Amino acid sequence: MNVLESIIKIIFKEGIINYFKRKLNISYLDNKTIYPIIYNNNKTKILLNRQFGHVDLKIFSDGIYEKEIVDDIRAVLAPDKILLI
Repeated sequence: MNVLESIIKIIFKEGIINYFKRKLNISYLDNKTIYPIIYNNNKTKILLNRQFGHVDLKIFSDGIYEKEIVDDIRAVLAPDKILLI
């Protein structure tokens, strides 16, 4: 990956602020942690790993990532089932 592609990725995909937060470890997400997610009166736990990058840091800082996709999965997945990705 060349420098120009890296800069475009940082500016348009991750965002400059998130890039610096990740690089400076401002999110305070240490190596691995089990994190509770509460959304639409449902609670679940997820394993977050700082090495996985932007998505895990976003979940750690904001509580959820891509709410629309979570809503779509909940509409299809039965309450007694588990989704492994």
